[in-house]
Amino acid sequence: MAYQSRKRNYVSRREKMAQHGRNIRLFLIFLVVGLVVLVYKNRHDLWFHIQNWFR
Repeated sequence: MAYQSRKRNYVSRREKMAQHGRNIRLFLIFLVVGLVVLVYKNRHDLWFHIQNWFR
């Protein structure tokens, strides 16, 4: 078996931050889409609550 250097797995700090940034952005996009779907599904109840607050 040949010798393998462990350097091949090295990821720079900039690359790690870029990966984390992509993951966070993707998570936030799905979170916003999910919230929009929930608001749309419950729009009648939410509208009723808003009307009660301002009466």
